[in-house]
Parts: sequence; C-alpha cells; structure tokens
Amino acid sequence: MCYAQRVKEIALPEYKGGNQTHYLISILLKGYKINTYEARYIGIGNLHSYMSSLRKRYKLTHSSKRARVIDPLTGCLTNKTVLVVWLSDEQREAYKTRKKAQNRKK
Repeated sequence: MCYAQRVKEIALPEYKGGNQTHYLISILLKGYKINTYEARYIGIGNLHSYMSSLRKRYKLTHSSKRARVIDPLTGCLTNKTVLVVWLSDEQREAYKTRKKAQNRKK
C-alpha cells in the first residue's frame, strides 16, 4: 500500500491502488526517478528487491546509481549514498516494444 498524500508531496504520479510493482513500473515509464528514501516514504519497503524483481520477472532493464539525496521525511541530505533508479528513453522504448510484441502473440 502506498500513501497517496505522501505521493503527492514528492510530486510523483497519483497512486490509484493495486500492486506496488505495477506502480513502480508506471513511475519509471513516465520518466520519473525514484530513490530508496522516496520509496520508503511512500510505503514501498525495499526498492532493491523490487528492482531485482522487475529485472528478472518483467525483463525491465533500468539505470541506477548511488547518490546522496534529500530525505523527504526530514528534508536533510542523507549521510550515506542510496539507490537512485530511472529508465533512459531507450530503455522505456525497448520495454514498450517488448510489451506490444507480447500482446500481439496473445
């Protein structure tokens, strides 16, 4: 479950219920970046695990780096680096093309 009010606070697309994995996919496909602190703030427990699942189960390749970020809860810069994830334009197009091909086979 994601916290709708917190999603609005950090300017992510509206959470309309459902699976957190599908919400993460939609965030990334819309061009947003998300980091570990933001994910935890909106109710997504372990971003690392979700990204591993997206890579293995959904064949969603993503870009990532480790960086210091602003913690949305405290408004302070983190002391340690955290995972920041996004999709490049090429990765988004590849995923959409693969999904279209899968839908045609059905």
